[in-house]
Amino acid sequence: MADKLPDELIKEILAPVLRIPEDMFTDMGAKSVFCRLNSQAGVCTLLLVCKRWLRVATPLLYEIVILRSKAQAQALSTVLTTSKTFGTFIRKLRVEGGYGAAMKTVLSAAPNITDIYLSLYLWSDDNVSGLCRSLPSINPRLVILFDVSNEVRDNANTRKLTKTLGECILSHWSRMEVFCSPFVLTTRAAYIDRRQILQKRDQQIVDSLVTAPKLQCLVYNEYYGSVQEFSRYLPRPNCLRRVEFKSPCTEGFMAAVNKDDKLVHLVHFLAASPTKASPGIIQANPFYAPLSTASEVARSKFGLVFSNSPWVPTSLLALPILYTYPVILKRTSFQRFCDRISEDPRLGTFVRSLFVSAGGGSPLGTEDCMTDVAPLMPNLCRFYCPRAAFFLDPPIISTRAFELLVQTAGSSLVTFRNVIVRDSELCSSYRFSTLGDFKALRFLDWSSIVTFEFRPDELSPTALASLEQLKLTTYSKSMIKLFTHLRLPCLTQVDIGSTSGLSEMPFFEKHGSKLLTLEFCSETNIPVFDLCPNLSTVRYRLRHIAPEIEQFSCNADHINLTKIIVLRSSGFCSSPLMTVTPKVHQEWTKFFQDVNLTRFPSLSEIKITDIAWPTTEREISKNPWPQWSETFQMKWNVHLTDGDGRVWTPRLKAR
Repeated sequence: MADKLPDELIKEILAPVLRIPEDMFTDMGAKSVFCRLNSQAGVCTLLLVCKRWLRVATPLLYEIVILRSKAQAQALSTVLTTSKTFGTFIRKLRVEGGYGAAMKTVLSAAPNITDIYLSLYLWSDDNVSGLCRSLPSINPRLVILFDVSNEVRDNANTRKLTKTLGECILSHWSRMEVFCSPFVLTTRAAYIDRRQILQKRDQQIVDSLVTAPKLQCLVYNEYYGSVQEFSRYLPRPNCLRRVEFKSPCTEGFMAAVNKDDKLVHLVHFLAASPTKASPGIIQANPFYAPLSTASEVARSKFGLVFSNSPWVPTSLLALPILYTYPVILKRTSFQRFCDRISEDPRLGTFVRSLFVSAGGGSPLGTEDCMTDVAPLMPNLCRFYCPRAAFFLDPPIISTRAFELLVQTAGSSLVTFRNVIVRDSELCSSYRFSTLGDFKALRFLDWSSIVTFEFRPDELSPTALASLEQLKLTTYSKSMIKLFTHLRLPCLTQVDIGSTSGLSEMPFFEKHGSKLLTLEFCSETNIPVFDLCPNLSTVRYRLRHIAPEIEQFSCNADHINLTKIIVLRSSGFCSSPLMTVTPKVHQEWTKFFQDVNLTRFPSLSEIKITDIAWPTTEREISKNPWPQWSETFQMKWNVHLTDGDGRVWTPRLKAR
């Protein structure tokens, strides 16, 4: 039955997949919305389903064309030269650069273009000769001009294209109805262009717009000037009916426009101002008396209703909710929190999760504060401070407060994360029972040099039996020995801080076979891949520019490892990896040349969190990471991904 569908219906079915949304095509943002789009190869396979789909979908595929490199322009030029019919399908063309002589062939072969996007943000090596020679051959309805208002690009290409645009608007583009610009032309020159380069360039376009015979709408992306400047520089052709602003303008500018009789019907704001204040709250009248103007009968009836209606104070209903998941970001706030619980111990029983930050690095939880409140929170499940936020300082509690917390909430506490336990001057070591009473603990993030005393034969086989994730940021040798002697049957993830490997080796020999995820520092000497054969993910913290080759040595095939994440330790790399200095280039080139991944047959991805793939043709040509990625993928069939987890997609290369 599908083969009997009419072509018109097939076209409507395929159109949503093949067409580019209008708002994406007309986007005038500083960063192109097409820089992160996935390859269209999967979409183009629709044309290969059958000859009928190919016939119907080909016009849709060429209806909107986006060009972002010389190679794409050359490829399109070749196609249009071979198949001249394809050029007649093009209705919208977005050109984000100059792209040389190929643009003459493209524009000459596409006489039906109605919408065109052009960029004046050009480098000196952008060749606009093809554009300038062929722009007069088209007659678009919509023209979108892109430029950057805070950076002056003045070279032969910008001057040549500006002159051509002015001539086309003046003499050739008789059907142009809409002109879009990212800023109000000429008003930007006063504060960023002392040499008046931009002002002279913009004035050519403004003078041409005044004489545009059918220009009905001007669209601007943003404007921060005054109404007087706007009125002075606004082109006013006879047929102009509408001026639109896509981004929010200042509230003062909007108010001034609404007061101007000539502009109020001409200017339209497509986005609401973000500075618009919400309606203020009406102040309460202290002399107001309910039902004061009502009759005596009405007051009597409502009085009976109010006096007999049962009610519960709001505080009694809200307090359990407020104290269930408190978030405390300052030491003073925590002090008040502790004082309130000390006054009313019943509130401590409501606490399930306690998010605490020291706020500026101040010690938090003295003997007078956390020590007093810890025994009052028996149902606490989480005590933590996130590491992701740089402005949050971990809280500091005393060992005595920690002991009381374990004794009180040991059976319920599931997460203890990023809380520093400070050693007491009165006691330098503690019995293991301080930790052993954790019955439900699954996530432990330890930062303390407290020493623990224990005898291996006294350790309970069920101690910390629920522990799944262990992070040791700062720890004593006795701490790692303690975990070495425990069974830890559920342990699957370990994050271990700076280590030489001497005291940690027994730990990995004992528990390495259980681990699925491991994070460790590049300077360790532990043969992690030999001791942890079931690892699927490794997080590798750099202390130098590139990973050490020796860390990837393995005596047997590691069949479970699928992903390696390379993290940069702050304070040890002087510059991000995207800043490709000669030293960075040398170290990473050596790594990619010398690393041997033969022992890792299942490895499919190495994620480097400190890089981001370049998005423009110029950035790609000057950045070594794309070439490293392509070579590495070809050599080992392993993808390099950036900080957002994106795989590098190879681009067409110009001849």
